Amino acid sequence: PVPSPNVPPPPTGAIPPPPVPPKGIPPPPPPPGRGAPKGPKRRGLFWKKAHLHGESGTFWKQLATKTHPREGPNWSELLDIFEIKPIEKSRELPTTEEPTTPVTAAVLDPNRAKAFGIILKFAKSSPAQLKDAILEMDEDRLNPDVLNVISRHMPSDEEIQDVQKKATKAGLEKLTDSERYVYELGSVPYLLPMVQAWEFSHVFTDGVEEISEYITLVQKTVDKLVKDNAFAEVVSLILDAGNQLNANTFRVTQGFSLMCLPDILQTKATQVKGLTVLDWIAQQVVAMDSSSAMLSIGSLADDLKQVRGVSVDGIAMSVAMLQEGIDGVTSTLKALPTGDEKTTQFRTHMENFMEKSNPVLLTTKQQCANAQHAVKTMGNAFGEPVATFNEADFFVAIESFLAMWDESVEKARAEAKTKKASEKPPPPPPKP
Repeated sequence: PVPSPNVPPPPTGAIPPPPVPPKGIPPPPPPPGRGAPKGPKRRGLFWKKAHLHGESGTFWKQLATKTHPREGPNWSELLDIFEIKPIEKSRELPTTEEPTTPVTAAVLDPNRAKAFGIILKFAKSSPAQLKDAILEMDEDRLNPDVLNVISRHMPSDEEIQDVQKKATKAGLEKLTDSERYVYELGSVPYLLPMVQAWEFSHVFTDGVEEISEYITLVQKTVDKLVKDNAFAEVVSLILDAGNQLNANTFRVTQGFSLMCLPDILQTKATQVKGLTVLDWIAQQVVAMDSSSAMLSIGSLADDLKQVRGVSVDGIAMSVAMLQEGIDGVTSTLKALPTGDEKTTQFRTHMENFMEKSNPVLLTTKQQCANAQHAVKTMGNAFGEPVATFNEADFFVAIESFLAMWDESVEKARAEAKTKKASEKPPPPPPKP
């Protein structure tokens, strides 16, 4: 037998004593042995046992210590009224089976029918209410999430035809909820483009705001890298150090690609173990001016982290996708039949949206073009090859360099502090 999870196992070789019932409650009868006659069956309580280990179950432990009155409940009555007594079988008379109405076969694929049923539950609407909400542009019942689900699970032409045939043959009352969903949405022409256009009108504003935010971050980062004097001074020191090491070779230069900063600065000295070129430059800056702005250029990394993985080409693609959405709305409005009362409200709503969104998109396009020009100007300023220059990779390289610079500055400051402490004159000897 498997011990109860609420009873700790007995020690090896010991036989646990029988449990003591609470005071005032008669103990249950012992279980009958093998071969003993079974008692009457009773309807029990199928509950989940409480956890009584350690400090758990204090309520039940306190309850077990309380005294109960001598004249307790009539347990015999309880056992009697919950006894399951056998039911006498009565002689059943033969009955004639009534002919059953044949069930109309389902016409939708089970997985598709299940998906349509989930949409109805998600939208909390009947098929007819869902169709009316789309035609009436009811934003209270159809939020962007519901529209997105509907647009991704629109009925196909074949499904609409199959359901319409079943409705004609068996009647609308024989359609399941999923089939009624297909029937109602299939009764509206141009429904899919209408849903997609409405969904696009919801995401357009957020898309423009996100693009504008990235454009601002890119331009801000470009300006800081190009105009930050302290950053330029550190790069100048790196150039001077490299030319010193490369003297009398073809590698002497007036400038180098900042993309290779993380690699070249790991060059280690041959006479001082573990000292890199960047460590030595940091030591020199700390020795010259411990409060120099060059020691704080690591703060530029905060701006670079915000544009990590962002490129103006990617931003331009996002702007192009917004333009495709606008073009799709224009095509939908042109395809809708004029004078159709079902689509009048949709047409009015989307025409107002187009009137507001077109100028906004035009402004965003100009901002994107300005950002592309700023990035190209930055690449040219740093002498990066125009054909292969990628500002996202460039920003990552600079961010890595700044992290290495911060680490070298910390080591240089710690070494300067240790050196200064060791150079202090010893205290004078005590007076005799």
